[in-house]
Amino acid sequence: MLMTLLGREAPELPAELLFSDTELRILGDYTRSRRRERPGRLADAVREIAILGGHLNRNTDPPPGHPLIGHGDTRLVTPVGKE
Repeated sequence: MLMTLLGREAPELPAELLFSDTELRILGDYTRSRRRERPGRLADAVREIAILGGHLNRNTDPPPGHPLIGHGDTRLVTPVGKE
């Protein structure tokens, strides 16, 4: 819930505020494989977590909520093959 709230209310904060170096490295590798920029701001990192959770990130979509961000965070921290 904190990730969702801070991503909306304080988007300019650095992503390091909520994510470890390892999480940011994994998230950066994921975004690079999708030809997107590495997340530097908190809002960018939360958006990428939401995309991992199933958010389609279309211009007309509402902002992602707790369920999508929670699912994306679970996918980020779960080793491959353990889902």
